Amino acid sequence: MAGLIHLLIALMLVSSVVCTDSFPHIFELSARPWLYQLGLKYHKHMMLEDVPDSEIKYYADRGITHIYLLGVWSIGAYGLNHDRTDAGLLADYKNILPDFTTADIIGSPFAVTKYTINPQIGTTSDLKNFRDRLNSFGMKLILDFVPNHSAIDAPTATSNIDLYVHNTPSQSAPFDRSIMTENGVYYGKDKYGYVWTDTAQFNYFNADTVKARTADLFAVAALADGIRCDMAMLAVNEIFSGIWGSTVSTRGYTQPSTEFWQTAIAAIKSRYPDTIFMAEQYWGMGDKLLSLGFDYVYDKEGLYDTLSGLSGGDESSYIWDIKNYVKNTLASGFLDHGAHFIANHDQDRAVYHWGVDWRADLAGMVTFTVPGLRFHWMGQWEGHRNKLDIHLRRQKTEAADEVCVSFYDMLLPILRDHKVFHAKDARIEYVEGSDNDAWKILALRMEHGSEGVLVAINLSKESASASIPLPHVSGAGNVTVKELVSGTAYSRDADTLRNQGLFVEVSSNYLQVFTYTV
Repeated sequence: MAGLIHLLIALMLVSSVVCTDSFPHIFELSARPWLYQLGLKYHKHMMLEDVPDSEIKYYADRGITHIYLLGVWSIGAYGLNHDRTDAGLLADYKNILPDFTTADIIGSPFAVTKYTINPQIGTTSDLKNFRDRLNSFGMKLILDFVPNHSAIDAPTATSNIDLYVHNTPSQSAPFDRSIMTENGVYYGKDKYGYVWTDTAQFNYFNADTVKARTADLFAVAALADGIRCDMAMLAVNEIFSGIWGSTVSTRGYTQPSTEFWQTAIAAIKSRYPDTIFMAEQYWGMGDKLLSLGFDYVYDKEGLYDTLSGLSGGDESSYIWDIKNYVKNTLASGFLDHGAHFIANHDQDRAVYHWGVDWRADLAGMVTFTVPGLRFHWMGQWEGHRNKLDIHLRRQKTEAADEVCVSFYDMLLPILRDHKVFHAKDARIEYVEGSDNDAWKILALRMEHGSEGVLVAINLSKESASASIPLPHVSGAGNVTVKELVSGTAYSRDADTLRNQGLFVEVSSNYLQVFTYTV
C-alpha cells in the first residue's frame, strides 16, 4: 500500500512540479558560526561581504551545487535574552562547550522577527551579492523559512495579534505563562507538547495568516534559489488541527478547505518557477508534503533511521532492512524526492551518532550514492564529533578525523565527475548479484546516455563477493570496466558482463564504483 501511495505521488509530481534536471548536492553552513570560523582563520571580523571567493570555490570544487545558509534572518532582543538566561539552555551549553561565554550565545535562527537580513552578517545587498558569487561558481543559494512561529518580539506579534493563536484576558482564567506570553499569545509547540518559549504560534486557520505567511515566503524566494521549510508538517491542516483546532475554534476558526503549502508553493512557483522547496518533516508526513508541492522531504525516518539500525536484530536483519528500504523506495519513486543526510544541525554529529568513523562513512556510502537530494553539514567532512549548537557561534575544538577526511576526498570527486549520480532521467536499478554472500552487498546500476555506473556497497563486517549483470554494456569482445575508488581498469568480455555479470569482491563495510560504456 505504501509503495502505491509513493507511486501516485511520484506521478502527480511529474505533472505538477517544475524541477531542474539534476538532483541537488547541498552543503549546510550555519551563517554566523561559519563567519566566526573564517574570522579566526583570516584574523579579522568577518561579514558576508568579506568571504573570499576561495572559500566559495572550495565547495564548488567538491561538487556542491547548493549552499544552504542557515540563520540569515533578523532575530530580536527577546530571543537573545531568552537564550542567554534560560537555565536548561545554559546547562546544555556547558555540556557542549564548557568554556562558553555570553558572547558565544548568538540566539536561535528559528525565532525570526522579520525576513530581513540580520545586520550581524550584512545587508540585503551583501546577501544578493553572495548569491551572485555562488551562481558564478555554478552553485545556488538555499535559505530558511520558519512557518510555524515567529519570535515573541516580531512586529506582528503586537500589531496584529489575530495572526496568532491567542486567548483573551479573563480574571477567572489567568494566562498560563508556561504556555503563553503575557498578552495571551501561545508559544509555538509540536504535537507532543514540546514548547518553544522564545516563539509565538501562528494561526493557520486564519485566512489573513495564510496571506501574511505567503508574503513572507515571497520575501525569502526573492533572495534564494531554494527554501528549506522548518518543521513543515506543522502547517498542514490535519497536524495544526490536532494541536490547535480546539483552541482556535473558541474564536470561531475552523479548518480551511485548502492547504497553506499547496496554495503558497503554487504562488511562489508561478513567479519563481525554479525555486526548490525542501521540507523538514517527521511523523510520516513526507508523502503528504510531496503531494502539496514540495520537491524534497527529509528522509530522516526512512533512510537515516534504517541506517541507524533502529529496528534492532542481528547483522543480517540490519543489512536486509537497508537493502529493502532502498529497493522499495526506489521502485515507488519516493527515494528520488528524499533529502538524504547523515548529519545536520538537528541531528548529532555522524561519527558521534554511529559511534566510530568507519560506521559513519558506511552510512555516507549509502546516503550519498542513492538518488535524491544529498545533504552535508559543516564539520562532517572533517569527522567532527563535537556538536555545533544552533544557539552558539562555535563548538569545542577538535582535530580532523583522517579516516573521514580520506573518505570524502575519495567519494566527493566520484560524485562530482559522473553525471549519472545527478541526472533525474538516469535509469537506476536495484540489483541482486549471485554468489553465496551476494546478499551482503547493496548494488545499484545507474545509466545515463553512454555512461554506466555500478555501485556495490558491502554492508557486512566481512569481505563479500557477487556477480552482478550489466545487461546494457556496449561492445563486443573485451571491453574496459574501471573501478573508481582504486583507479584500476579491467578488461572483461562484454557477453560475460551482459549475461553472467561483473564479478566484484568488496572489502568489509566499504564500496566499489565501476564505470562502463552503455
